[in-house]
Amino acid sequence: MTMRTRILALALFSLVTLVLLAVPIPAWAQVTVISVSAGGDLQGAINQAASIVNGATPSDVLIEVAPGTYVPSFFPGFEVSGINNPLFTVTLQAAQGPSVTIIDASNVANNGIRGFGTRNFVVDGFTIRNRIPDQTTFLGRGINLPNSTEITIENCHFDTTEAGVTFRIFDPSLSSNVRVVNNTGVVGQGTDINAPNFVFGQGASMLFAFPLGSSVTGESRFDVVGNVFRCTASCVRYLAQALDPTGNLVGTFSNGSLVMAGNDVSASFFAGFNIIGGHGHVISGNRIHDGDVGGFFQNARSGVIENNVIFNNGEHGLFVSSFGPISQDFPGEDRVIRHNTIVNNAGTGIVYVDDVGTQILLPNVYNNVIAFNDAGGVSSVVQTASTF
Repeated sequence: MTMRTRILALALFSLVTLVLLAVPIPAWAQVTVISVSAGGDLQGAINQAASIVNGATPSDVLIEVAPGTYVPSFFPGFEVSGINNPLFTVTLQAAQGPSVTIIDASNVANNGIRGFGTRNFVVDGFTIRNRIPDQTTFLGRGINLPNSTEITIENCHFDTTEAGVTFRIFDPSLSSNVRVVNNTGVVGQGTDINAPNFVFGQGASMLFAFPLGSSVTGESRFDVVGNVFRCTASCVRYLAQALDPTGNLVGTFSNGSLVMAGNDVSASFFAGFNIIGGHGHVISGNRIHDGDVGGFFQNARSGVIENNVIFNNGEHGLFVSSFGPISQDFPGEDRVIRHNTIVNNAGTGIVYVDDVGTQILLPNVYNNVIAFNDAGGVSSVVQTASTF
């Protein structure tokens, strides 16, 4: 190497070094810890975390919350919309778990925690309470995160009136990935549906509602695993709904999937799970019992329901239906019901209803134990002759 070449190489190295020094370096391996003492400013800590992940030198953030009861100061609830960096995660963690660390929004806010467009956010180990006696002022949700993704809710207990956790998708291109894992919940209010203070409550919901014919390109995934929910309405919901101009459900979108595994659920009205639309669903290894219907599987393009125990429900074990147009096909995918135990339900073990006579969503049913259901094992109600 000549002297001139060596000098040029050194100059280039110095220039690259200066450029690297001038650009903020993300703290990839660093976790910034923010401690919240008993009764401290939880919203202030959340705001500080949002500033860090969106700052010049962002890092992951752990908000470690001491035992105590934390009450939001305004009606939306603790606001986490500012946590929205797709590269860095904020974890809101109760230091000593849900028995001693409570977010209580009862009669104060619609939600315990709310955020629009939240990204990379974990809630771990809280009791989230939002009990609203009459629903006239507030709704009583636990966690409400519309248009959010890369969310994990784990090891929490929900004591709420209208919903435990709910994720509503308003952007048809968004692929929302959400995990609800190892939580417990008592959601809803009352036992008499005609009582003035009765409230339908869901444990975990992901909801889409777009006009029929919309171009929905997002491919969301909703993992609901290892939870115990007692609800007045469907405990787990995945609803990909196509609506007519007046807002009526007339069809479904096939995008996205629910993975519901290892849960213990009971819904006094509606179902342990309620699926409308989507494809590639997996309902596996759940105990679904002592509610109204075991599960609704409606207009879903494909999925498997397997290895569940569905028993002691007031109506059918499984209600499978086709009721309107679906948005797209997924060649090679099928609907399969296998290896389940469906017993002691007051209705039929499995009911299949084809309202449109297309026969394109006929399920394959095999290797199930279906017994002692008051209205029989399996029945089919169709517009055209078909079997399954």
